[in-house]
Amino acid sequence: MAVRKDTKKGETMSHNRSKYEKEFKVKLCKNIISGKTKVGQASKEYNIQRSTIPRWIAEYNKYKNQAFTGHGNRLPKEVEIEHLKQRIKQLEMENDILKKFDEFVKTKK
Repeated sequence: MAVRKDTKKGETMSHNRSKYEKEFKVKLCKNIISGKTKVGQASKEYNIQRSTIPRWIAEYNKYKNQAFTGHGNRLPKEVEIEHLKQRIKQLEMENDILKKFDEFVKTKK
């Protein structure tokens, strides 16, 4: 029942990595949290590393339906923090320009 996207064929086993759909991860996490499924059982049944499942559960517990945004995509809080850092940098640059302009105007008087 696991919806899995396998990587390109022909790759060596060390580079072959399975990707599971968000819906599958959410359902699995809910089943484990509710006690319907055990971590070891799910690991064997779906051929998932045992250490991966607790990470999925932690992410699900923290972000609920916003968890599992995909490989390389940031989680909502991280996106907001990055946006705010960029805005701070921009405002600092603008502030420096205004300070320099203020000094320039004062020297011209």
